[in-house]
Amino acid sequence: MGPSQVSQLVNSLLKPELENVFGPGITARVLMSARAKANAPIIGMTSEDYVRLVEAIYQDERVVGMWGEAGAREIIKHWKDAATRAFAA
Repeated sequence: MGPSQVSQLVNSLLKPELENVFGPGITARVLMSARAKANAPIIGMTSEDYVRLVEAIYQDERVVGMWGEAGAREIIKHWKDAATRAFAA
C-alpha cells in the first residue's frame, strides 16, 4: 500500500469516525497531536506511520476520556484490522 492509499485510509476511516464523536475541531486537534507524537507526516504517510498514528490516537486522553479504555482499545483494533486488510490487498 502506497503513501497516498495510507492517507486515503486516514481520511476515509479515522477522520470520519473521530468527527462523528468529537466534531471537526477536536478531531483536527487530536489528529495533529497524534501526528506530532507519532512523527507521522501529513503527506507521504507509510503503513508504519499509520500504525504509530493509531497508537498515538489511542493514547490521547480526549479519546480515552470519551470512549473509555475498553472502547478506545476496540476502535483502535478496528482501525488496525482495517489497515491490515487494506495493506494486504
